[in-house]
Amino acid sequence: MSLYKILLLLIFLLLANCLSAQVQVNVTVLSGNALTDCEDAIGQPDPVWSVNINNQGWFDYIQDSNCPIFYNTPNLQFITTYGCPLDAQNELELCFRAYENDPGLLTPCNVSPDNCIEEVCARFPIPAAGNAATYTLSLPNEGTAKGQVEFQIATVGQFPGGLNDVPCTAIDLGVLPSGGKIGDVTQGLYNNYCGTISFGEPNPATSLAPWENDNGVWYSFTTPEQPSQK
Repeated sequence: MSLYKILLLLIFLLLANCLSAQVQVNVTVLSGNALTDCEDAIGQPDPVWSVNINNQGWFDYIQDSNCPIFYNTPNLQFITTYGCPLDAQNELELCFRAYENDPGLLTPCNVSPDNCIEEVCARFPIPAAGNAATYTLSLPNEGTAKGQVEFQIATVGQFPGGLNDVPCTAIDLGVLPSGGKIGDVTQGLYNNYCGTISFGEPNPATSLAPWENDNGVWYSFTTPEQPSQK
């Protein structure tokens, strides 16, 4: 069988296996604290701290609070998924704020972030698939409110293949023995998850074939000095 026919057969088989992969990014708020310079008009000061991830909205934290609107730690606050490596972001933004909460006498569970509020935002790298990293973000000491938050970014799952989308990242299958076979399907390398049509790749559709190489991936192998003639 010619190399061209082998390539066409591989592309055809891979197109039949065009499924979707998924990697999930989780952000868990582990702990935090807040302290303000403001005095509460009634009773003791009520410092509250909040976290906003990728501009998805503020989550307010008071540990062991009887108010259902406040969260305890640890708390899985943020979840997002990516289908393919090209979709995945390299970093996310997390904002932290602290303030003196002054709810009304008749509305003790209200959030009122109006007094001594301070806020800080920063961007943090997302770990590679299958890894996790812990970070801390703190408010400057010179503000009217101080505090910090500790959180973990975890990337769960793996992209099963699809990383060999262009020739320069072809998966090396090793040496093809004369008259032998190559590859081990149990390794999970033989699929076109997340494959795309890249510039310069052969595409049968351009030669009036009834199918298109829109999810092509690449593999390479080495022949021995006396390759098989079959």
